[in-house]
Amino acid sequence: MSKIWINKELDIVNYEDINYLQEIISNPDIKFLRRSSTIMRRLLVNHEIMQSSSHRRIKLLFEVPDNKPFIQRCRGKNNIIFFQSGGVATFGATYKWAIAKDGNATVDDQQFNASINPEATIFLKIDSFLKQQVLFFSGNFVGRQDIIKYIANKSGGVHFDGKKSDKDLLIDKIRECGYLQKKDTKIEYVLQAHKIGGNKGAFEYSPDKIDPVYLEYLASCYFFVSSQSINDLINSIKKDYTLYAHNHSLQAIITRCQIASNSSA
Repeated sequence: MSKIWINKELDIVNYEDINYLQEIISNPDIKFLRRSSTIMRRLLVNHEIMQSSSHRRIKLLFEVPDNKPFIQRCRGKNNIIFFQSGGVATFGATYKWAIAKDGNATVDDQQFNASINPEATIFLKIDSFLKQQVLFFSGNFVGRQDIIKYIANKSGGVHFDGKKSDKDLLIDKIRECGYLQKKDTKIEYVLQAHKIGGNKGAFEYSPDKIDPVYLEYLASCYFFVSSQSINDLINSIKKDYTLYAHNHSLQAIITRCQIASNSSA
């Protein structure tokens, strides 16, 4: 029987990074979301989370909205030009989904089709989670992995690469389709897919707005850290290494190293 190689350092880094993501979700901010994309890319796209879960025999599953009925409608002859999965609380409000048909925006409206249950969820393994189609615009779909890689590689999460593929350019356009905003005491979703032209508009920044792409990235982070299997994993790592509260664990190690260094001096 072959031995299972365990990377203790990676386990602790994964533990710390998952806890960091949990903090980001509790108080989302665009700049922190962008910076967190390096963690999401490492854990999910590079599958480094699997190195911590596999030897513990923890099967990673993520509960997400069931988008199949919407995807079928988008592929059919329904004149749908925009769809967003959603399902995460932002600015105190949760939008299950958003859709635009024939230039008319519909946000979280169950009357769009009585056969669709916006509360329906499914459980996906890591690869299916990354491939799930969560955005649709002008005949094309975008998956979670596309969004994570875009924010990490093209939007400054890890680096800022100006060379963009057709998928990246599509995501650029989707960012202009609308936004969720906090205006005074009101939370509103402004969807204007029918106004999108062929040219990219000027970049705009507002701490009180979040565009569809970043909203889906936030949802991906939320579904990841909310997974029971992820919770089981961090508890297992904590137990294996007798870690303290996450914001003290590595600091305690660093402090001990500093004391040892000072003593030797």
